This record gives sequence, structure tokens and C-alpha cells, in this order.
Amino acid sequence: MINNEKEYDLNFFRENNFVRKRCKSCQRYFWTLDKETEYCKSSPCVNYSFLEEKEKDIQIDEIREKFLIFFEKRNHKIIEPRPVLARWRDDIYLTIASIAVFQPFVTNGIIDPPANPLVFSQPCIRLKDLDLIGLTAGRHLTIFEMMAHHAFNYPNKKIYWKDETVRYCHELNTEIFKIDPYEVTYIEDVWEGGGNAGPCFEVASKGLEIATLVFMSYKVSNGEYIPMPIYIVDTGYGLERYCWYLSKKPSAFHSIYGDLINWIFNRLNLNSKFINEIVKEYAKNSIFITEKTLKEKSNINEKIAKKLGVSKNEIDDIINRIEAAYTLLDHSKCLVFMLADGLVPSNTGEGYLGRLITRRALRFIKALSLNIDFKELIEAQIKLWSHRFKRIWDSRERIKEIIELEIQKYEETLSKAYPIISSIIENVKKGKIKINTELFVDLYDSQGIHPDFIIQEANKQGVFIEYPYDFFSKVVEKHERVQKEKPKLDLPEVNNIKPTRLLFYEDSYLKEFTAKIIHIIKPKWIILDQTAFYPEGGGQVYDTGVLIIDGKRYDVKSVYKINDVVLHEVEEIDESLIGKEVIGKINWDRRIRIMRHHTATHTLLYSIRKILGDHIWQAGANKEESKARLDVTHYKKITDEEIEKIEKLANEIVLQNIPVKAFFIERDKAEAKFGYTLYQGGVMGGKVIRVVSIGDYDHQACGGTHVGRTGEIGLIKIIKVERIQDGVERFIYTAGDITLSEFKKIDENLKFLSANLNVPKEKIVEATLKLIKELKTERKEVERLRGILAQILSENLRNAKIKVGPVNLYEGIFINLNSDDLIALGENIIKKDKNSVVLLASNLNKPIFVIMTGEEAIKLGVKANELINILIKITGGGGGGREDFAQGGGGIFEKTKPAFSSIEEYLKHILVNSKIN
Repeated sequence: MINNEKEYDLNFFRENNFVRKRCKSCQRYFWTLDKETEYCKSSPCVNYSFLEEKEKDIQIDEIREKFLIFFEKRNHKIIEPRPVLARWRDDIYLTIASIAVFQPFVTNGIIDPPANPLVFSQPCIRLKDLDLIGLTAGRHLTIFEMMAHHAFNYPNKKIYWKDETVRYCHELNTEIFKIDPYEVTYIEDVWEGGGNAGPCFEVASKGLEIATLVFMSYKVSNGEYIPMPIYIVDTGYGLERYCWYLSKKPSAFHSIYGDLINWIFNRLNLNSKFINEIVKEYAKNSIFITEKTLKEKSNINEKIAKKLGVSKNEIDDIINRIEAAYTLLDHSKCLVFMLADGLVPSNTGEGYLGRLITRRALRFIKALSLNIDFKELIEAQIKLWSHRFKRIWDSRERIKEIIELEIQKYEETLSKAYPIISSIIENVKKGKIKINTELFVDLYDSQGIHPDFIIQEANKQGVFIEYPYDFFSKVVEKHERVQKEKPKLDLPEVNNIKPTRLLFYEDSYLKEFTAKIIHIIKPKWIILDQTAFYPEGGGQVYDTGVLIIDGKRYDVKSVYKINDVVLHEVEEIDESLIGKEVIGKINWDRRIRIMRHHTATHTLLYSIRKILGDHIWQAGANKEESKARLDVTHYKKITDEEIEKIEKLANEIVLQNIPVKAFFIERDKAEAKFGYTLYQGGVMGGKVIRVVSIGDYDHQACGGTHVGRTGEIGLIKIIKVERIQDGVERFIYTAGDITLSEFKKIDENLKFLSANLNVPKEKIVEATLKLIKELKTERKEVERLRGILAQILSENLRNAKIKVGPVNLYEGIFINLNSDDLIALGENIIKKDKNSVVLLASNLNKPIFVIMTGEEAIKLGVKANELINILIKITGGGGGGREDFAQGGGGIFEKTKPAFSSIEEYLKHILVNSKIN
């Protein structure tokens, strides 16, 4: 068992007179030099006693540097940290810990670590505790640096294990950081994550956990713990926690952000005479705040109010602003790192997580009416962290532009939210829906509406809805991991079949081959010992062609790969053919077009990144015979000028006729040489990966088929660029002879226009502009006549208006007016009569209905969207709209008069019988 006492009984402890004790509060076992203590020295078992000591001026860079040098002197190689976006992983979006850098390939023994042992300080982003950010004085952060040293022990090569790890930790703490050895405890625990597990020590002092020492020695599979052949020392020293602990400042934010904390406190008017005492008291009491105790936060505020002799309301207000200051500092830094590493906010994938952080920060500003310019705060964070992380400074303009756009989008979302919120509350009142965390999460995902806005509006209407304190943890839980697609084909029968030799990797121009049938899965799947047919994968469609067996032709309809086995689909095949020789013939015209499109995709992606920026990341691709598409992340609409530049650069690369080389290389060497943009098309498994290089321009891990030189691609033509969802742009394009076909279509269209406009092709633009000018003139005349008609008809309707209590009802039924005519007529009446209710109908080709209500009529409860529902219940058809305007269509026109009469009766009921006058 992992938590066996022997796992924690180290020679280091015995040799240095440590004693093993059990905490009187949490009941966990720990090791200490303090023989008198009864507690583990971690909160909430003990208080933050370090906050009682005198403050010191210690910089975060100084601590990081001391840590790295300490281990470098002990034969650890310092390596560079990786990005906060885990591009080398296919299961998570963010780098959540230092060990995530090495999972799964190093931890599973597939590749060697970059050094052994090694040390680095890795920026990490972890969102699972989002509900606690700002509430625990910095104990919880979305972004933090995990200082770490790792050692990878192999069966034939041991580096160091538990005793040495704890000894290093103790020397670092007591000799370098001058922590009293009697104040350091090593708490026994078990760690599990990313499919691995092992015993660990939580290192605590004076109430604060400052490090975790994990001894990763088990692989977790279906709840079973299987010993690993590689034993890994996985340590995590919280840089921000060390800075807080050593500086003795009232919160981790005060120790991390220096002058920036003072700036934000001033902006939030946190400068009362009690502020320092409140901040420190709040930090001390924050040890009791966990996800389970969030509801009890109000009790902490009351306790602080009593101690300082301040009213509870005043304390609530101040602490709300303190929490907002902490949250804004944390979230703005998190965003700066995310955006610098290429994240584009959107409604899916990693982009969703970036938008989640942005909107949570903006909600604090709006909800508390804070005097904060979020863009200014982002700029301050860029300046603060650029000296250490150069990529932040290099990305500064893009970061600021994205934030500007996200603020605009957030405001647009809020402007559309009110009708949705009103509808939700109305349904709650009627008992049609029950509000819970799951519904709040769905509303946030689909509409971007935070629970706060619903709860606040509900309170105004006398409806009580409890705040979901686990809201953000549920949102993150739903979105933090990559959703893997299910395979199109799943046949367990292939599990024990020998891997297929892939001839298209040996020669992508191989058109015909011979092979032997080694297995058949009835009724239609043939498995060969080798094949030149490309199976669908990596966005490239499968090959088609024929298999000739004993002189009989079998059309290959599709080709798929399961694990390392390729399956060829035919109409029907008999098992008696197993062992037969086969001649395979690829549909070459189709294959070469697909190859051109695949190499064109790599070329185009390079060009897009070069023109638009390094944040561009492939979000999907498809390479077919007739065209190709490439989806990329981008934060704004791509202009025609940018498209022209992208297309021009791509074709310049084509004209250079550069060699396109596909080769196999060890993963770690490929990453070191080409970086993580290798994985634009997805992460490939295995120790050795296949890389496709286009000269020195582009290098991608890719399993597809490609042409030998860029000149073979032919002309690349971008046909269309469209935004398929927020944050994702789609390029549709052609290459080679398909592009010539596209130009032929364009030429045929020009000939058609030339003939119909009765002008030569070179005069089409001039003739079209003339035609557009004439149409605009005609449209203006139509609008003028429509206005005259609306005025005449409105006068007629005014003379026939019906008085219904305090409102004036206007009804008009016509035969040949269109919807624009009806709207113009209704607007003419509404402008002059704010008490009006206008019912209009026409039967031009099909029934059309328009209903409008004036401002005063709406105040009396008369709503157009409710009246249209009464009408279509009688006439049939469909419709909808707003309080002031609704329209419908279809149904039976002859039922219009009865429908209007029904609306009139309804108005009498709510306005006359209810005595609203």
C-alpha cells in the first residue's frame, strides 16, 4: 500500500533526531524536530504565526534565483520552463504542475528527460480552485510558479530517492532561507495525478504549506496501483508561498506584486485607517476558508468586525473590495501569461478557459462598481513580468488588443442578458424550472450569464435564489480537459493482429503494390501484410482504388487504421481468401490532389502565422480531393488585405520549389530542434515521431502523404475565409489542377455576366457599378412612395381607432403590402401615439402579421410578443418578437379578423376589467 508507514520512515529522520507524531487536529502523521508540538504546523491546525513577525523586503526573483543555484551546485541542470499552454499534451490544455511537463512520455519511459537530475521554475495555471481565488489571501492562485527539482531513477541507473530529497529540502529551508528547523514539519500523505501516484510529504511551517515532495512510484489503472519501473522524484516548491512566508507580509499578493498592490488598493479606495489591520486579520482568518466552508465566510467578517470595533456592513464592504483587488491581480497576470503563449479567447477548448478568467475579472469590476481600468491593469502586469519572461513583452500589443475586444464582447453579452434573465425568473415564479448549480453552469456556457446577475434581479422581484458556491469549480471541471473524439471504427478483432507495413511512408508516389491477405473481418474488411492505401487520419481523407484478388476487382470504399493495423473496406469479402496474393492500385488522380492539398495546408499555415502572428494555432483541418480547409485560432476578422498577403506568401513558397522532406526522429530531439509548433496538427504518440519539413520554413509532426517539392503543389487559391465560431477562422482553398478548375468556373461566370450585361468582360465592373447606382436611386424612390403610402393608410386607421380603456387600438387588414410596408405603417402610428396598440396583416404570397405597442401601452402590461401568441393560436403559423414589436407569418389569412377580435377582448380583460385606467 502507498500509505504504509515504512514508505515514510527515512534514515534522514532517524539520523537527525526527528520524531514521528500524529496531529491532534487533523490526525495526520508528521515528522518534526519539535518534540513538544502536538500539531502538524499546517493550517487550519495552527494559525499563520509567521504573520506575527516583522515584515522583510524580499523579492520574488531573489527566491527563485537562490532555489535554482542551490540545486545547480548539487549537480542539477537548470532547464527552461515550458509555456503555460500544454501544447505537447493531448489530454489537458494548461500546464498544471511541473510534472505535467514530463507526462506522459518521460514518466512512462518512452523518452529520456532533458537532464537528470534537473531543476527549473515552471509557471503553472490551475483553475480548479477558482471559487477560492481572492478569498484565502493568496493560498490559492490561478497562476503560480512551481519551483521544482526532479530525478528519474531507472532500474539500471539510480539518481536519488527519498532520503536525499528530504535532505535537500531541509538544507534549502534551514541554510538558504534561514527557516528555524524546529518550525519545519514533514506531513505524510499520498499524491495522485495524471495517471501516476506515490507517497509524499507536505512541507509546512508556521501554518503555511510551502512545498510538496512526491515520490512517484505507481501507475494508476482502473483503481489499481501498479509499481512503475521508473521511480520519479517530483517536487513542488511554491514560489509565491515562499515569498509570502519569508517576507511576512499580510498577504501573498503584497509579497508578489510590490507597488502594484498599492496602486490597486488606492484605486479601490482601500486606504482607511483600519486597512492594514483588516488585511492582516483577514489573512489570519482565511485559513478556515475552503470550498466546503465558503458559505461561512460571513462569520469570519463578523469576527473581524468585533475585534476591530467596526460595523459589520463596513467590514463587508472593505473585504469585498480586498477580495476583488486580489482576484483582479491574480486573473490579470494569468491572462497575460495565457495570451502571451498564444491563447485566443473563445467559447470552446483552451479559449473557453481564457474567456472564463477574463469575464470573472470583469464581473468583479462591474458588480462592485470598481474604479479600475482593466486594460491599464493588464499593461501594468505586462511591464511587471516581461523582464523575466521575454515572450510577454514581445506579445504586448496583441495582448492589449485581445483584452480590448474581450471587454467589448462582454458588454455585448450583458446587453442581451436582461430578457433571458427575466424569462428565467418568470419560469422560477411559475414553478416551471428549479435553479441549481447545473442550470447555472449551462446558462453560463450557452449565454455567458453569471449567477450573480440572475440572483440580483431575482432579489428585486422578491425571489430568493441561493448562490452556488461551487459554481466555478463545476464550470472548470466541465472544460479543463480535452474532449477526445470517438474513433470512427472500433473492431476489437484487430488487437492481436501484426502491424501493417505502411508503404506510403517508404514511397508516397507508389501507385501499385502487391501484398498478402493476413486477416478478414466479415463482411467487408480486408487486412493486408502491407499497403500503399492511406488510412483516414490527421485530417487527410482515405485513399480509394481497387484490390485485385485472383483476377477479381474489389473496389476499396474506405480505409481506416486501428492501432497499427490498416483495414480496407470492400463491398463483401469471403474468409476463404485469407493468404491470397493481392495487387493494390491507388486511385492516383485522387491521391495526388489530396497530397497537393496536404502540403498546401502546411504551407498556408506557415503563411498565416507569418502574417497574423505566432498565436495562430491549428483548430482543425480537412484535406480532400476537391478542396481543403484549415481552421485556425484568431481573435478578430481577417481582412481582405491580410488574406491577399497570406495567399501571396504561400505561392511564393510554391514558386521556390523547395524540397518537402518527411523523416522519423526521436521526439525529444524534434522538440528541442523545432519547438512545440510541431504539434499544430495534434500530438503524435511514441518515442519516434514523423516530421514533415518544408525547407527551413515549416516543421510539423505529421502522418500524412505529401508531394516531394513545393512546386508540385501548383497555384494555391484561397476561395473563402469565414468565422465558424468566435475565435476560430476557417480557410477554404484549392491547389494544383483544382485551382485551374476554380478559375475556369470564375471565367464562365464572367462570360455569363458579360452576355447579360451586354458588355465585354473588361467592362463588367464598370457596368455593375452603374447598375448598383441605378438600383439605389430606384430604392430611394420606393422608400419615398412607401412613406407616402404609410402616411395615407395611417390617417385612415386613426379615423377608425378603437378605444380600449387607456390604449388606442389600430387594426388594418390588407391584400398586397409586404412586411416593410406594414412596419413603416406601424412606425408612423407609434411615433404619434405612445398609447397605441397596432395590429396589421397582409396576404402578399402568404399571410404576414405585424404587431406594435407604444411606450405607455407597454407600461400598462401590453406586450407585442404576448399578443402575437394570441393571434397565431387562431390563425396558425409562427411568430415572436419583443415587448414593442412582434411579427408572424403563415397560417390561414381568413382567420385574421377573429384573431384581432380575440386580442381586443384580451385587452379589455386586462385593461378595463382589471380597472387599470
